[in-house]
Amino acid sequence: MTREEYIRELRARIAHLPKEEREAAMSYYVEYLEDAADKSMEEIIMELGTPRDVAERIIADCAQSRKEQNSESAGCLVGLLAALTSPIWLPLLFVIGLVGFIFLFVACILIFVFGVLAVTFVGVGLWLMFVYPPTALVMVGAGLICAALIILCVMMFVGVGSAVKLIKNTIHSRRQQI
Repeated sequence: MTREEYIRELRARIAHLPKEEREAAMSYYVEYLEDAADKSMEEIIMELGTPRDVAERIIADCAQSRKEQNSESAGCLVGLLAALTSPIWLPLLFVIGLVGFIFLFVACILIFVFGVLAVTFVGVGLWLMFVYPPTALVMVGAGLICAALIILCVMMFVGVGSAVKLIKNTIHSRRQQI
């Protein structure tokens, strides 16, 4: 195979690429072949590979650069949309954060209040067990109900935390896919 045949076959194999990328690749390999005038074609093919191998590398590089350009433009579009819609989502995000903080605060207050009531009711119920047993049973029952409400508040607290973690992980995995 001569140098001209090598260049002709390479040009034919990358003919479907955009003109700029095709011309840049061809000028590089034509210049390489001109600089390697003291080498035989067998040596050049050993270094570069066959025209088919070279064409496959050029096509792969072209596809990779297109993919990078598309991801850069998608990032710019997302940034532009985020800036334009910030008057909507920024206050909404603030309100969601505020509601979440209030929810956590109320849950902590409820757990504390129900805890104090449970201990008080059970303590008074045990003390009344020797004085007036029917009232003592009511007090112990109220204490157990308060303990059940504590468990319910803690379970809701854990459930909301798990839901928030799931949403965060979903958003994070989608960002990695982009």
